[in-house]
Amino acid sequence: MTDDQALRAADQHGRAVLHNAVTVEPPTAKAPTAEAPTAKAPTAKAPTAEAPTAEAPTPKAPTAQAPAAKAPRRWLGPRGGWWILLIGGLILATYLTYDAVVVPQGTNYRSLPVLSLALGAILAATCVFYTMLYRVRVGDAVTIPRLFAALAAAAFVATFAAAQAESQIQHWVLTLHSIVLGGLATPVSALFAGPVEETLKGLTVLLFGLGVRTKTLRGGLFLGGAVGLGFAATENLQYLVNAWEYPGYNFSQLGSVIYTLSLRTVITPLLHPVFTALLGGMLFAASRNGRYRLSIPLVGTFLAVVGAHSLWDVLGFGTTPLRGHAPPAVIGIVTLLCYALQVGIAIGLPFVWLAVARRAAVQAGIRPPKQRFAPARHLPQGPPPPAGWVPPPTVSETHPTRPPAEQPAENSVGLPSEQPTGADEPTP
Repeated sequence: MTDDQALRAADQHGRAVLHNAVTVEPPTAKAPTAEAPTAKAPTAKAPTAEAPTAEAPTPKAPTAQAPAAKAPRRWLGPRGGWWILLIGGLILATYLTYDAVVVPQGTNYRSLPVLSLALGAILAATCVFYTMLYRVRVGDAVTIPRLFAALAAAAFVATFAAAQAESQIQHWVLTLHSIVLGGLATPVSALFAGPVEETLKGLTVLLFGLGVRTKTLRGGLFLGGAVGLGFAATENLQYLVNAWEYPGYNFSQLGSVIYTLSLRTVITPLLHPVFTALLGGMLFAASRNGRYRLSIPLVGTFLAVVGAHSLWDVLGFGTTPLRGHAPPAVIGIVTLLCYALQVGIAIGLPFVWLAVARRAAVQAGIRPPKQRFAPARHLPQGPPPPAGWVPPPTVSETHPTRPPAEQPAENSVGLPSEQPTGADEPTP
């Protein structure tokens, strides 16, 4: 083979290799093109991101239910009791002013001021009873007509039955034991007022609670409070009539009425309602499956209520046995002690009722239970950070510490000490 033939063969071989390289590489370049549909997968997922937009109307549901969740605006509103007290107090003050100023001074009243006495007797009871009726809920299972019926029964039946029983007991005590007990006869007769009145009021609550299928602590408080308010209103009227007909403490008829009204309506208007409410609440709380049941807490509540009521009545006659037998200083001290105990009972009992009422509200789901020490996981958290938010760098990231070899030594003051170099060393 000549040199020309060898060059031609080498040239053909090189062209063949180059042709094979060009024809093989295009399929490999088309591989990314084949993968292009896979890159469009995120684009196909875009419609799924629109799902939250379809759920946007769901948060509007609470807005549609907002009017139903609000308390119904009825009667005089939640503060209507205060309006009743204010308007009734102004009317009562007008009547009393008319009796004191318009009627000539020194005149012995012959006619009974029915409107003044009746309004003074029922004013505080009406204020509290309105507030009770406004707060009654469907879940309490105690209807408003039932509360009205219990109030009327306590006002007209239980009060007069208690008055008759107490009159017979007082007559028996004064007749048979006045010689033995002497001046203690009146305080001893007052001891029986508590058991008689609380027993009759408790029986009234028990009778009107028979038709209540679901007996709860809150329902018992409402029913017992209604019975106590009716009893207190009629008893206040009896005291005011007695004060008008038989004025004491050297008061005139009008002065005796105002004094009794201040004691019965202003200072102690809630004793009977609180006593009966506590007893009725425990009576309902002790029930099981709508049936009454005798329990130790119920008996203890009854004894505590009767004891507090009897103590209140006896303290009113605290100085009666000492009159004529003790010096005035001792009588004055005993009187102050009796008044202090009465004030303690009048102030402490509403707080006891308030604690029981809050517990009843927690059981009914009206208010959440009180947590004194809430764990950290129950503390409210702030709003979530916005998308793309990056926390700021820490101190260690902004000022990284140097390696231990590069950290200078510290002197006694705590500052980094400078190591002297050879150039700075003093010459000997």
